[in-house]
Amino acid sequence: MSYLVKILVAGESFVGKTTLIQRYIADEFIVGIRNTIGVDFFLKQITEIQFEGLEENDHLDLQIWDISGESRFREILPLYSAGTHGVILCFNDINSFEKLENWEGLLQKIIPHPIPRILLRTKADLDEDIPSKYKIDEFMKQYKCIGFYSTSAKDGTGVSDAFI
Repeated sequence: MSYLVKILVAGESFVGKTTLIQRYIADEFIVGIRNTIGVDFFLKQITEIQFEGLEENDHLDLQIWDISGESRFREILPLYSAGTHGVILCFNDINSFEKLENWEGLLQKIIPHPIPRILLRTKADLDEDIPSKYKIDEFMKQYKCIGFYSTSAKDGTGVSDAFI
C-alpha cells in the first residue's frame, strides 16, 4: 500500500527552504535557486525506512509543499494547506526566527493544532546570529513544536533526519 503524507514548509524568503527540499529530494546542493513564486511542491517516495503500522511492502509518498516567503503570496496559502499532515517552520538567523511568530499566527487559522510542527534552522554551515537556546525552547513550547533540527543544505547535515 501507498500512504500520502503532506508536509508544508514555511518561513521567510531566502532562509533556504527550496534548497533544503532539493537536498532532501535529490541529495544535491543547487546554487542560485530563484525565489519561489507562490507555491511549489515536490514528491519523494520513502521505501527504505519502515514506519510503525506499515507492512513490509508499504511505502510513504511524501508530498512537500514549498511556500513562498513573500508576504504577497500569503493570502493564497489557505488554498494549498488542505490535508496537511505536518508543518516545518524554517529560519536561518535571528530576524527570520522572529518572523516565525507571524507565520505561526497565520498557520494557526488554517492548519490548527494538533497538526504537528517542527522548528528547523537552515544554513547551519554559515556563521549567522541565531536565537539563544532559551528563545528556541520558548518558541517550541508556545507553538507546540515536536522537534528542533539544525540543518545545512550545503553539506547535508540534519536534512534527512528533519524530514523523517
